[in-house]
Amino acid sequence: MKQTGFRYSMFLVALILLSVAVGLYVYLYMQTGTIVEKTLSDRSALRTAQATRVQGSEVVQLQQNTVDSRSKLRTFFVPSEDTVAFIKAVESVQGESGADVSLSALSAVAPTETNKIGRVSATVSVEGSWSQVMKALSLFESMPYDRKMNSLSMRSSGSKEAQWHASFSLVVGTIASK
Repeated sequence: MKQTGFRYSMFLVALILLSVAVGLYVYLYMQTGTIVEKTLSDRSALRTAQATRVQGSEVVQLQQNTVDSRSKLRTFFVPSEDTVAFIKAVESVQGESGADVSLSALSAVAPTETNKIGRVSATVSVEGSWSQVMKALSLFESMPYDRKMNSLSMRSSGSKEAQWHASFSLVVGTIASK
């Protein structure tokens, strides 16, 4: 019986040691899984941070490279607070081309928070000789603004010294000063 009791106690000790070993193994396995997940998460966050830093430096570089171009960009638009400059530019074509230039149906859509670009539109009429009208149209086409010329129509008086009449819709982009 002594031997049976000794065997039971040894079996019990072995069972306790086995339970402790299995428990320790499960605990370490769970800790390793947690550490691996945290490491993968940290690596992903590090990659994202590095990509963001690279992208940020590229944006700063782009901004530095385009300083001159961005300052010139505003000159392609009529300031929304100063549409008189546009009207004066249209009227100056008369003096340069020799043709009679008139504006009608002037309208403006101001830039807004959602749409930063507005527009000024006008119907332009040009009268004069063929060369005067062509020079005026050329001057309108070469205006230093973001502009569109739509619905161009031309006709002549039909007489020997033909007077030509051209009319079109001129739309120019506007932008707020600030």
